[in-house]
Amino acid sequence: MPRTALFITATLVAALAWSASDVNRIEVKGETTGEFTSPFMIPQGFVFPFSYNITTQANISILDPNGREVQSFKFEAKGISIGEHKSFQLKKGDYTVRELYSVTASPDNPLFQGQDLKGEPQRYEWSFTASDDGTYDLSISAVLTKLILTVSGDLELKEIGELGESISVQLATTRNIGAGEKIKYTAGYTATLSKTSTVELISKGEEKIITFIVTGAVKEKDGTVIPNAEVTVELPSKSLLQTALTDEGGIYKAIFSAPEGTVLAEPGDTVKVSYGNFTQSYTLDDEDVSRARAVVNLTLEREPQIILLTVSPEKVKNGDTISITIIGDPGLTVKVDLSQLDSTKPDPIAIPELIPGQSGMYLGELEISPENSRENGIKVIRFDITDKFGNSTSRTVKVELENPAPAEPPVIAETVGPMKIISPASLTIWAKVEGDVTSVNATLISPSGEEKKIELSDPDGDGRYEAELPVLDESGLYRVTILASGVGGEVKSGEIKINTAPWDINSDGGVDIFDLVMIGKNYGRKVSSPQDKAWRVDVNSDGKVDILDLVLVGKHYGERIGAGAPSSAMYIRGGGGYSGKIQARLRDGELHLQMPLWALIMPNSYRDIHVQSRIAWIEIPNGMVAIGLGLPFETLKLHPPLRILEGDLMGIGMDGKPVRIEVIREDRLKTRAPANYPNPFNLETWTPFEIGDEVEVKILIYGMNGRLVREIDLGRLPPGSYTDRSKAVRWDGRNQEGETVSSGVYIYRITLGRREFTGKMFLMK
Repeated sequence: MPRTALFITATLVAALAWSASDVNRIEVKGETTGEFTSPFMIPQGFVFPFSYNITTQANISILDPNGREVQSFKFEAKGISIGEHKSFQLKKGDYTVRELYSVTASPDNPLFQGQDLKGEPQRYEWSFTASDDGTYDLSISAVLTKLILTVSGDLELKEIGELGESISVQLATTRNIGAGEKIKYTAGYTATLSKTSTVELISKGEEKIITFIVTGAVKEKDGTVIPNAEVTVELPSKSLLQTALTDEGGIYKAIFSAPEGTVLAEPGDTVKVSYGNFTQSYTLDDEDVSRARAVVNLTLEREPQIILLTVSPEKVKNGDTISITIIGDPGLTVKVDLSQLDSTKPDPIAIPELIPGQSGMYLGELEISPENSRENGIKVIRFDITDKFGNSTSRTVKVELENPAPAEPPVIAETVGPMKIISPASLTIWAKVEGDVTSVNATLISPSGEEKKIELSDPDGDGRYEAELPVLDESGLYRVTILASGVGGEVKSGEIKINTAPWDINSDGGVDIFDLVMIGKNYGRKVSSPQDKAWRVDVNSDGKVDILDLVLVGKHYGERIGAGAPSSAMYIRGGGGYSGKIQARLRDGELHLQMPLWALIMPNSYRDIHVQSRIAWIEIPNGMVAIGLGLPFETLKLHPPLRILEGDLMGIGMDGKPVRIEVIREDRLKTRAPANYPNPFNLETWTPFEIGDEVEVKILIYGMNGRLVREIDLGRLPPGSYTDRSKAVRWDGRNQEGETVSSGVYIYRITLGRREFTGKMFLMK
């Protein structure tokens, strides 16, 4: 719309004194019966949220004494306010003003499309007498102050919002409704209009006058209109000012009039409407100027009066009760927000009025929860205060939260490590404990299960709690657990082990071949702390694994420790527990094993045996044990050459599992080739063989497709047993070009002179 202005040729003149007006409140009612198809299965209580857009209409007719219409006007406004005026020529005489008012509520939800709420227009008439011929101004101000909505049928009203250009509603279903089923409902409304109609003579005869009107309602925040209120209306840019009283409907009207030629109002001008301490500013737009009328409603938002607000005490701690006293207007809603002070109170708390709606005194006592987790410091308590009109204010009060420092729970930072002793002795246990500690105690459990409580003390006050244990004279594994207690709770240490039979290295309840093997595997290692893997293998705790540890284990070989079960070796010797069987060939006083072993047990009849390098011989009850020191062995030299019967020997393989050893004595070897080992294999495998004469030896390895993968030619070899890893044919899983082959099954053919042997190799990566 183009920017326009009103022009007046002379200075501003006052409006003529004659006028006629009518003030009334009108109720407009409407109803509709609607239905729509449910788009899906809808449960009872399902909510449809949408808004009704409000349109207010007024049709005005001026009738002469014969009932003929001499003037008619139609006014329509989007929203709840109509503010219009029209100037027209009228002859002196008696007239009737007929007014028709209607209110339409149109839903914005597509499901409710076309189901407007609209009733029959409400008719109202009043009469006036025109005192002179001239130009008259008809002014209409109507404000929708209340709208009551009712809904029945398959829908019911769940919630309704504030009245404005639109009003939000929530309708809920009253039953379960299937998809495609009709939803039927009846909705009705009652709208209350506060209206003022005025006819004023603004110019007698042919004199042409232009006017600009500012009108509107003065009401409280809850919609209550204020009659007989003196309102000041100002157009500061034109230095124009008028006062007007609101009528019984709370509507004021200020008419600025003057002859043609002077600018009364322009787009962008400010209109100020004041009542008491309240002022509403409004900026005129093009439409206001073209209509020569502006509607400015003044809503009073009063701040509730608070005379006194106290909170005591000003310094608090968890568990304290704070007292609140407020004196102010009666009928206030007071809520206090303690969330900054008390973590257990996230929601505002209502403070009641001593005599509801009358006394204006509000008292409350609230406890700060003992479970409050807020940190110490200055905290803000907020009060939100609202009066019955919806006007609100807030106040804040600061208090100090000062809780004593919480007790630090005890923490066991360090304890004595595992220990072992080879003879009965008393030991000292200790624990480094931090935090607020009231006591430190230990529980000692003996190998037989006897339990004893021991109190630890901190003689130096440095947090190191100590206690001397009684003499540990029971053989086996003692267990110690330390418990630190304090105001903040208690904490238990991990289990501390004390071994009084360290020769039972694996703590299986007996001293056996497996303990000897553990020494053999770790032979020569240095030990500096219990964190070293070889710590428990260092039986005498001298910092290294050596022959002395072997001697100690050999000395106690076969012993049962404490209440432990018989050792694994005893079970094996009893006839069970073997993981497999291997062959050993005895030739010329030399025992050749089919695979490497960590240990080999022989009966007493072989006591006179020569000690070899990297192999230790330990005497045990009813026999001797050969232990590989640091490395497993494949060959033993026996002195003198002896006849070893099958079943006499057992050993421990490289995987730590026991195996039975079948001894075969051959003065002259037969030509043969046992299966390769290990099989399946990962990186490498060995193919053993024996030859009775000097022959050419060669092995060919093929893929499953028949292609040659690898050829290994050992040349001409003397008769003998080539079964241990140092002599057997080794294949590293590579082809003739040195490339690693893939996982799978391979066929090998070994040629021993004129004889050939074949087998399958399984390579698994």
